[in-house]
Amino acid sequence: MIAYYNYKNFFCTILQQTLTVAGFLFFLFILPLVACPLWGQEGQKENLLPKDYDKWGRLLFEKISPDERWISYKMIYENASDTLFVRGIGDNKIYSFTGAKKSAFTAGGFICLTDGNLHLLDLAKGKSEIIRSVKQFGYLKSSDLILVLKSESEKKQTLLIRNLEGRLVDSISNVISFSVSPDESKMIYTEADGDRKILMLMDLKRNYKKKNVYESTSSFTNFAWSKNSKAFAFNSRPKGELKCSLHYGLADLNKLYTITSDRLDFDQEAFITDEQVRNLSIADDGSRVFFNYKSVENENVPSSSGVEVWNGNDKLVYLEKKVQGDFKTSAKTAVWNPFSNKVFPLTSQELPKFIMSADQKHALLYNPVAYEPQWEMDSPIDLFLIDTHSGKKKMLIEKQSAELGTTVVSPSGKYVAYFKGKNWWIYNIKADTHTDITKNINSSFSGKVEQLVPESVYRIAGWSLQDKEILIYDEFDIWAVRCDGSSYRRLTNGREKKIKFSIPELLNFPLLRYADNVPVTYNYDIEKELLLRAEGYDGMTGWFKWNPRSGEEKVIYKNRFNDQLYYNPENQKLIFTEQDYNVAPRIVLRSKEGSESLIFQSNPQQSDFLWGHSQMIYYKNTNGRELRGVLIFPAHYNADKKYPMIVHVYEELHGRIHKYVNPSLLSSTGFNHTAASLEGYFVFLPDVIAEHGKPGAAITDCIKAAIGKVIEMNVIDPKRIGLIGHSFGGYESSYLITQTDLFAAAVSGNGISDLGTMSLSVSRSSGKPDMWRFEKDIWMLGKTLMEAPKLYQLNSAVYNADKVKTPLLLWAGKEDRQVDMRQSMEYYLALRRLGKKTIMLQYPEEDHVLFNKQNQMDLSRRIMQWFNYYLKDDFSADWIKKGTE
Repeated sequence: MIAYYNYKNFFCTILQQTLTVAGFLFFLFILPLVACPLWGQEGQKENLLPKDYDKWGRLLFEKISPDERWISYKMIYENASDTLFVRGIGDNKIYSFTGAKKSAFTAGGFICLTDGNLHLLDLAKGKSEIIRSVKQFGYLKSSDLILVLKSESEKKQTLLIRNLEGRLVDSISNVISFSVSPDESKMIYTEADGDRKILMLMDLKRNYKKKNVYESTSSFTNFAWSKNSKAFAFNSRPKGELKCSLHYGLADLNKLYTITSDRLDFDQEAFITDEQVRNLSIADDGSRVFFNYKSVENENVPSSSGVEVWNGNDKLVYLEKKVQGDFKTSAKTAVWNPFSNKVFPLTSQELPKFIMSADQKHALLYNPVAYEPQWEMDSPIDLFLIDTHSGKKKMLIEKQSAELGTTVVSPSGKYVAYFKGKNWWIYNIKADTHTDITKNINSSFSGKVEQLVPESVYRIAGWSLQDKEILIYDEFDIWAVRCDGSSYRRLTNGREKKIKFSIPELLNFPLLRYADNVPVTYNYDIEKELLLRAEGYDGMTGWFKWNPRSGEEKVIYKNRFNDQLYYNPENQKLIFTEQDYNVAPRIVLRSKEGSESLIFQSNPQQSDFLWGHSQMIYYKNTNGRELRGVLIFPAHYNADKKYPMIVHVYEELHGRIHKYVNPSLLSSTGFNHTAASLEGYFVFLPDVIAEHGKPGAAITDCIKAAIGKVIEMNVIDPKRIGLIGHSFGGYESSYLITQTDLFAAAVSGNGISDLGTMSLSVSRSSGKPDMWRFEKDIWMLGKTLMEAPKLYQLNSAVYNADKVKTPLLLWAGKEDRQVDMRQSMEYYLALRRLGKKTIMLQYPEEDHVLFNKQNQMDLSRRIMQWFNYYLKDDFSADWIKKGTE
């Protein structure tokens, strides 16, 4: 694509400089073939109609071959099977696999699984092979071997060990499952011998010798390896039994240790379970096994009437307990030392949750309901530190935030970092000291991070080598702070440039972000060069190189959305995806010298059709706060015309400035920006911010300022503006039309219309009472309904329905577990009683968003008909005329 653009510009230059007859002939016959911008080729493009929408697919960049000569990527379609492609970077050879679920590059080839068929592709020779009826497969990178477990019959499976060319190393019959050690030197597998199961250990490095480890009529489950591959563990469970045994083996010593449920003497009702609430695991030093146990259920006999008892003094309401589960009967974690045969509980009914340190020497225990009942989203927690060798524990931090990312253990296990009182603290486990390490830094480490959350922590970027410094994010920059608080330094200069820097995840170095729902952090050598991701305030994205001497230096930084990066620091090669609103996602190669070449362009058919473009709009509310919004232009924009505009509201939406949106009628919320643009609408996505005590007024202020800025551009018809929102955006749509007559039509999906009744409802998805949303979170009213009923009414659409002059289309899923559909019903009935123009759509068996494709299509068409009716005077939709006139 890059070469094509250069070619095009070359001929355009010739056109502008050539005045000879030859130049005239060139102008007349040759130039129309090369798409020069001076020609206004837009006139030759077609209008894109819904019948062609299913040609569009979504690109997912997956892997790079070890020699960097091949890439794999997937195209995902709404009405067709997903297809995995393998493409040569140099010669553009292409192979495709429909419905591929799992894949891997080998040393010289590629393997993937599709519906039980394992495809083996020799990339050098272009030869392929298919092994059918495959249940499980693995690839050994160290020996370039493939492990294939295939079904020979209903009850017989064979494990093949072979290479890509077909050389068979071993074939093992009657194998049930297998597990390979982390260093790929060993494998354990289960053989079936009649009613008996045999656990075998195979040496994958020394002539593939096998030895019998254990035999039983029980089933073997949950295989786990130690980090150094010297030990393994597994559960065994007799058929029809709940209680399990736990086994620990030393691979090189031919030794097996076993503990049974009867050995759990810390609780007479406790037994070992193979339920994987947390994965069975072995400590890095090989001395302890962390396993799951349960206690015998002693639930009260339920009433014969089936009555639900909602006690006023319960920590959690009845439905919340039902959704979250009972801590007494749910699985917990215990520790077993197979050498001393010591066993003790790690978690318990009193402290059922934990955060494990990276070295597994300590864990942080807590009870998520210790301070319930309370009225915020997350209950604070008390954190206890337990020694996983001795079982000794002590109180560590009282009333710590339970927000994800506010408590992190360092990679070596030396420190616990926690965010409290607007600062980061470090607890030194060995020294038993707490230090406020950011109290002297003139920066804020919390702010606007998540949608609909007013303020949260910016999180931790990682740690320097040996955990000497912790790397912390503020709004723009990365700070390196000594763990004793003695010094700190700002590594980047993002604040001055309005660029947010972060440490990215790379395709060739994937990071585990969370383990058992706990943040995982990593060590980085900050004395050497780092690659950083950059996101600009103006919407630009890309990557910078950073080093401790010269700071950050731009590598790729464009008015595009760039992500999914492969980076080789040795040859400085980058392979990444980029997109813009009018540029479909594509895979690009950047060389060390800085030249770029296109590897793959998704959705090339777009070039045949008219398409819009996006522009960042800057505006200020009445308090002088600068906000941003994304304005999408109609596909066939003509500067001499004025167009209708649809305003799509939620909260902060400026991040969509460079996001490519496939045209579709299959939207879970019924509105597609690109489809609206193709229908001749401007689409505006403005940022809105709620303010403490007056969310409705603040949102109205933002929207008025945003629309006023677009009206100043003189591109829209101010009398033909529509409004749409879903969920919180549905609340905004419902409320805004009670405060302003700017809109000629509005749509509200699954919105909240009555803050009072919503605050006294219970979410069927979480089981949690919804009042947490209103006092501090999202709406930020600061008071309960009982304290300030008029405040709730002032910010509720239903209590201001008499002011509505805008025709409103309401829709809801009848089984919405997030926002009770009665919120839409209340508003519909209020508007109907007042004689306002309104129609409500209810979709049976649908939740907060629509999943049924027919319902998605119906809603999308009705929403567009609604806007066409009121913004384009297209009165062809009889259902609107019958329902409103």
